[in-house]
Amino acid sequence: MGGIDYLVNNAGLLSAAAHRSLIEIPADRYRQILEVMTHGMLWMTRAVYPSMKERGGGAIVNVSSIGAYQSAGIYSLAKVGVNGLTIGLARELAKDNIRVKRNCSGHRGQPRACSP
Repeated sequence: MGGIDYLVNNAGLLSAAAHRSLIEIPADRYRQILEVMTHGMLWMTRAVYPSMKERGGGAIVNVSSIGAYQSAGIYSLAKVGVNGLTIGLARELAKDNIRVKRNCSGHRGQPRACSP
């Protein structure tokens, strides 16, 4: 009984939008934002992986954004990282019947919002 079938990775920091310059962002803020918005998704996936594998599969959704490709400084960098992480995990976890997809929030009418 019990176990994990689904994970929705959705994390962010409002302060990320305030740092539009990658050159000028303080190093500690840079690390904090990436740790929460990108690395946190990997740490959560690693935490649920054993349960999903044991149950024979599962589904993971990583929330990204159209902002990944809109030159929005650290926010864009973090969301591009989410997109790459999603691709890598999808390939790695497919053998365990764990599907990994991304959801790109943004404006309606942009069907390929996460494409570069």
